Amino acid sequence: MTRKQFDTTALKFLSKSLLTVVAALMVSVLLTPTARADIFKIEGPGPCPGNIGAGLCNGSTPFSLTSFLNGGTTFDTANGTFEWVLQNDTGQTLTNFSFVFNGSVADNASCQIANSHGATLTNPSNTCSIVDSLGHTTSLGGTQIGGGGQFFTPAATITFGGLSIASGASFDLDFVSMQGTGTATGVPEPASLLLLCSGLGSVAGFWRRRKAA
Repeated sequence: MTRKQFDTTALKFLSKSLLTVVAALMVSVLLTPTARADIFKIEGPGPCPGNIGAGLCNGSTPFSLTSFLNGGTTFDTANGTFEWVLQNDTGQTLTNFSFVFNGSVADNASCQIANSHGATLTNPSNTCSIVDSLGHTTSLGGTQIGGGGQFFTPAATITFGGLSIASGASFDLDFVSMQGTGTATGVPEPASLLLLCSGLGSVAGFWRRRKAA
């Protein structure tokens, strides 16, 4: 074999080897599962007006917690992280609240409460929980939903408790590392539901009296 033939053969061998390695790497990347985690979190308030990662506001002011809890405001999420600034305008100290999340299936999910932006939200009484449509559950500091063939499957109810957010104070409601799209709609507080039922009862009574007359 001449030197030229040897060089040509070696070049072909190296080229095939390189192509094989590249192909193997591409297959490995395609087959490796992506890390997907839905994290529901509350923390100290970001500034208004802010941005997606540091506090989305209603113009230059926080969003109304009352509007959110009563279904008047719905937050839309997509891939990535979103933070909304909410103001406790309920007229009383906020101790707990819930919302329903409808969205894409994710590999895992957890909930968190954190201090940030100079505000302290955490205390020993803090709780949070997630219950998805298949009955999968997790709580603050507990094992997240997901893994071992289990997936976080909305619709899900997320509840934060043990809070002490004063009337007029603000906080961030965060959706971190979200997979796909989703919507968050508040669950009315018991007092609001009682007021609604009372109003409906009054209307029904009025129509019964009118019919009897």
